[in-house]
Amino acid sequence: MTADPRREISDSTEIPDSNLLADLFALTLTVAFGGLAGSAFFLFVAAPVLLFSGIAQGETGVGFGMALFSLAPFLTAAEITLFAMLFVGAPITWALKRLNRERVSVYMKIFGALGPLIAFGYCWSSTGSFGLATLATIHGLLAGLASGCVWGRHRDALVRPSRGDDPDPPTNPYHDMIY
Repeated sequence: MTADPRREISDSTEIPDSNLLADLFALTLTVAFGGLAGSAFFLFVAAPVLLFSGIAQGETGVGFGMALFSLAPFLTAAEITLFAMLFVGAPITWALKRLNRERVSVYMKIFGALGPLIAFGYCWSSTGSFGLATLATIHGLLAGLASGCVWGRHRDALVRPSRGDDPDPPTNPYHDMIY
């Protein structure tokens, strides 16, 4: 028997286990926003140009094919983001949880630093072009920052009540009497 019977209680985690559906929803949002941020240039600039150039040339069946073709950059970026979240983001989340450092800013810094590296490695291994892989780092940075923000907000919302962060701290009563 231990000297303090409360010891077994205090050794348990104070962060409640999260809801699996909420975690899956947050992962889906993270992959969607990371993929959208990583492919934003292609989705909002290059795809409309390609679509309208095909229509201007008088091709009638180009609409559906170009719509599918314009989604390819998003699907590729979402695939890379999902891979990164499962194989890189999950161990980082585990480590930050153990270190009690789960904050939005920490996730954005780590994912923002690793996003360009993952994009560079993926693009260089698939194309073999150093210049194209270097260009992909910009998209990796955007995808990493977006993923870090969404996942960090989810994890921070789970941990904040146990950390004791109060978004509206109580005011100083002496300060209130002066003004």
